Amino acid sequence: MLTQLRDIKRLRERGLRSTLAQLADEADSVQQRQRQLQARLSALQIRWHDLNQQSGCLDHLALGRLRSDLSAMESESQRLRHELDALAAEQGRISQLRGEHETQLRLNLREQEKLKLLEESE
Repeated sequence: MLTQLRDIKRLRERGLRSTLAQLADEADSVQQRQRQLQARLSALQIRWHDLNQQSGCLDHLALGRLRSDLSAMESESQRLRHELDALAAEQGRISQLRGEHETQLRLNLREQEKLKLLEESE
């Protein structure tokens, strides 16, 4: 009976390790997406700065284009920031899940060790 219980614990351990590996892959994917978005946001900020540095006289049409470009860039910047915030929340959720699963794994391993000692003492 102890052997069966220990086998069940081993299966649970494999499941936990598999879940932890999936969470690690998910975290890597989120971090990669965050880096991509941050790079896009930085490029957008540089372009924004360049457009704001334009000097000289602008005719009505050029001024309208400039305002339109700046407005579109501001919207894109807000969208990127919102997406970065969502990814940060996702990263926090993954971190929390990893912590919970790591705790469960430690407990599982401890229980397996106890069962092993009980088997050996019989």
